Amino acid sequence: MPHERSLPPARPASTARALLHASAFTVVFLAASVLVGRALRQIPGATGDPTRRAVMLDRAFDRVRDEVDLVFLGSSRFYRGVNPRIFDKRVRNRGGEELAGLRSFNLSLNGMGMVESIERVRELLESNPARLRWIVLELTDLDPVYLERNRMGPRMVAWHSARATIDALRVVWSTDRSLRSKFEESLAHLAEFGTRMSGRGAGPRAVLRLAGIESPFIDAPNFNGYETREQQLAWGKAWKTAAGAGATRGAGDPDEEEAERHRREVEERRASAPKDLPPAHAAVLGELVELCRTRGVEPIFVLAPVSGPNRLARIAQRAGVLPTLFAYNVPREHPELFQRALFRDESHYNDDGARVFSRALADDFLAWLGER
Repeated sequence: MPHERSLPPARPASTARALLHASAFTVVFLAASVLVGRALRQIPGATGDPTRRAVMLDRAFDRVRDEVDLVFLGSSRFYRGVNPRIFDKRVRNRGGEELAGLRSFNLSLNGMGMVESIERVRELLESNPARLRWIVLELTDLDPVYLERNRMGPRMVAWHSARATIDALRVVWSTDRSLRSKFEESLAHLAEFGTRMSGRGAGPRAVLRLAGIESPFIDAPNFNGYETREQQLAWGKAWKTAAGAGATRGAGDPDEEEAERHRREVEERRASAPKDLPPAHAAVLGELVELCRTRGVEPIFVLAPVSGPNRLARIAQRAGVLPTLFAYNVPREHPELFQRALFRDESHYNDDGARVFSRALADDFLAWLGER
């Protein structure tokens, strides 16, 4: 019987080598994606967002970019709660000659999380607005619970640049989530990043512009980013008719079952939030502040009414990570902002509420300027 040659025992895989290979692949992948992303940005609307407000908001802001001194960025709490016309009038009337010509603009969008806001700040600063001096940012969760209906939607894909994706991953891996949850969330962010880099849906913004879809109030010369309830309803119907239901994916409100599931997940996430500010959270926010200041812009962070408790925000403020924080999220400290008559629903102001909140913001902004 011929002698059978035995094979040497298999060597166990080296963990260090596997990590090295994975790291090398990630670096090459990100570098290639950045190059692709830069090329795509040369195509009008290649990474655009075909949701109604985002398309029209960008177009309206482009017209007045070099005339704006202050920008508001946040979620629907800002979108529906901050009226630049009211804010500007208050500041001009009470701020003296230096602020007599102040002009602000509301760039907020439904469901905008903190990492998306930071990406919007980067894009804004890269455009070098001539007069921009302040950015007022709603401080939302850095590690939010995203609605499943929005994952892989145009909005989510649009903000997943290489830098924003890295920020999102840094935040996810600094939390107290389970290992499985971290992997699942990381894969979702990477999939959205890859989709953006692949150019899927390239040109939606340009196509919509060429189609001539317009809004009588957003295209008005004095539009400042705030839409009254009547304007939202009227333009929303016109948009759905012109652009089709598919163009609004990711921008609408969730159904009741999904909303309830989302609320439970948010409560669970906040209940398991770390006791101290994770280094990655501090780094992401600190880099944002530094970026703004190197461009001559001062960031102001805001905890909006009905945004819920945010222990980490207070810790970040005490640690000096947030240079300026206006906190309106505690009813006993600001009872005038929590009157039921001011709300259209449990989370959003009506037009009267926006008027009251915008004046409160203006007063605190002026007081803050007076202390500097």
